[in-house]
Amino acid sequence: MNTKWVGRPTVRVDVVDSTNEEIKRYASQGAGSGALIVAKRQTAGKGRRGRRWESSEEGSLMMSALLRPDILPENAAMMTIVTALAVCRGVERMREQVMAQTRESGAAETNLAAPQIKWPNDIILGTRKICGILVELILEESGKFYLVIGIGVNVNNPAFSGELSQKATSLQREWGQTVDREELMAQIWQEFDPLYDLFLQDGDLSGLLKAYDSRLVNSGRRVRVCLLQGEQEGTARGIDRKGRLLLTQDSGETLLIDAGEVSVRGIYGYV
Repeated sequence: MNTKWVGRPTVRVDVVDSTNEEIKRYASQGAGSGALIVAKRQTAGKGRRGRRWESSEEGSLMMSALLRPDILPENAAMMTIVTALAVCRGVERMREQVMAQTRESGAAETNLAAPQIKWPNDIILGTRKICGILVELILEESGKFYLVIGIGVNVNNPAFSGELSQKATSLQREWGQTVDREELMAQIWQEFDPLYDLFLQDGDLSGLLKAYDSRLVNSGRRVRVCLLQGEQEGTARGIDRKGRLLLTQDSGETLLIDAGEVSVRGIYGYV
């Protein structure tokens, strides 16, 4: 893996409580921007809003990166959008490779499911989730801050238990082939580089709107938004330059929905 921003150094561990927590420990010891932790297994993986991220040693790609960007703290939440787009594009590259291998083998070509994004940062194949992303802003005693970018991808997971069996899937299950986790990791961070550069240059998501909206599974669909003050229904219309969801209500009014406050569900299912 050869990227500008992430992977210097890359530290690999067998078992860890959470890759996000492990990278924080490295940060507290003075690790610089770009450090990356990759784990075979997590015992207490973290998801958004305190949820636990289920992972398996044989199937999951679990990693967390440390970044120290020169941005305003209030703009850090937009990194969830940047990261989601990078993961989606990395999975797209792997899909292209799998389809090319199928053609070269002489097997009948199949139109494999393409990844999409469920706002703000879940990666979806078909109607089920393959990836979760957790971005954390950590304030240091010096008054400076750093970001932890946590990514968990279901790559070769054979099955899921409990309620996850209805919501989660893996690349192998959807594509019918084992996927190289190392190659996927490299593809994700290589896609991350130009997106992160553009975000730093613009100071917002202006340069990424078209690419993100084109992959947004919610776009043009009726959704239910669960806000702290109650539920709102409407049609998702993409995002604005701050990463807020544009929700058009039946009255014609458009609401700007902040990702940190809500849960979004399709009217008739997960997406």
